[in-house]
Amino acid sequence: MMNQAEMDTLMEMVNIGVGEAAGVLSDMVSARVRLNVPMIHVLDYSAIRAKLPQLADEQISSVHLGYSGALDGTAILAFPSDSALALIRLLTGDPEDTRDMDVLRSSTLLEIGNVLLNSVMGTLGNLLEAPLTFIFPEYIECDLDDLVKPDQTGGRYVIADTHFMVESREIEGNIILVFEISSFETLKAALNSAEAKYDRD
Repeated sequence: MMNQAEMDTLMEMVNIGVGEAAGVLSDMVSARVRLNVPMIHVLDYSAIRAKLPQLADEQISSVHLGYSGALDGTAILAFPSDSALALIRLLTGDPEDTRDMDVLRSSTLLEIGNVLLNSVMGTLGNLLEAPLTFIFPEYIECDLDDLVKPDQTGGRYVIADTHFMVESREIEGNIILVFEISSFETLKAALNSAEAKYDRD
């Protein structure tokens, strides 16, 4: 999988990305948004359900961002439905009816996911000197079995526990980075090169 030094370097880069995204989101919603990733996990498909019990047997609100280039895969921002609803209410207030909430849920989460996932993957690409091309993100409501599928990749899943703090209220979600197997090996090599470069500096 990954050794501790690779994990530490990856988590530092992911936190740089979410920190940049927090500033953009704060400006967008005119409220202080804080984001941090206290823990990441690298898993194969068989361990996904055990690592994400909060998403098992739940309707999930998710944003998917495909990427290609030096690395290939999909970045996903996922919330249990209740957490997604709570986040939207914190950011936009209560809509007048259910139809308004459905529109707000998809549009607001798509915008949040676009900012956050582009920032995280863009930071990884820049710091690892691995240029990436992005596909326009897609909002999907699904269950965990449809969120990540065994035939989606032969590679690895990086799960980043993500804490959103909006006006002193905390919402938890997950960033899931899906790497094809060849890209995962490329990622590890790039992390080791980055670590060696930082040590020299």
